[in-house]
Amino acid sequence: MRKYLKELKPNRFEDLIAMNALYRPGPMKYIPSYINRKHGREKIIYDIPEMEEYLQETYGITVYQEQVMLLSQSMADFTKGEADSLRKAMGKKTAKRNG
Repeated sequence: MRKYLKELKPNRFEDLIAMNALYRPGPMKYIPSYINRKHGREKIIYDIPEMEEYLQETYGITVYQEQVMLLSQSMADFTKGEADSLRKAMGKKTAKRNG
């Protein structure tokens, strides 16, 4: 974490929060992109223009579960309950099998 924080050079509280969220086994692979995008060394690309509203603060990287919920509500017309179910399903360690 110290190595990444030195590279990040956080200048806002949100950067510290995002790094804390990213410093986990799955999302950790996105830390270099987060750092590079913050410093303009990597282009920020939104797969769909509407995503910018929800991902701008995190340089185009989905960092928080709340972002997943907001994107699913906005883009897939999910209800809040459906968005929460999606969030919960994404956090499961193993896939549930039918039958």
